[in-house]
Amino acid sequence: MSPESRALMRALARWRGVVKSRVLKELVEALLLEIELCSLRGRAVLYGLIIALKEGLTHVVRSVKKLMCLGISYLSNPPLYRYYG
Repeated sequence: MSPESRALMRALARWRGVVKSRVLKELVEALLLEIELCSLRGRAVLYGLIIALKEGLTHVVRSVKKLMCLGISYLSNPPLYRYYG
């Protein structure tokens, strides 16, 4: 994460008020999305969604738990066995 992003997150952690600026809200949303995608849960949900859409499992897309299960099983496999397609 860039130093500017870290500084913004530290400033927002100390801020006790409400963020009213639309631009600042968008920046915070982008930062939180970046943090979530770097976590294991975020990557698992992302890979689970990709696998579910590739396989045509539309009923799975509505359940985050099932997406996480698919994604974690994908990420737990060695790279040699990760091919879905």
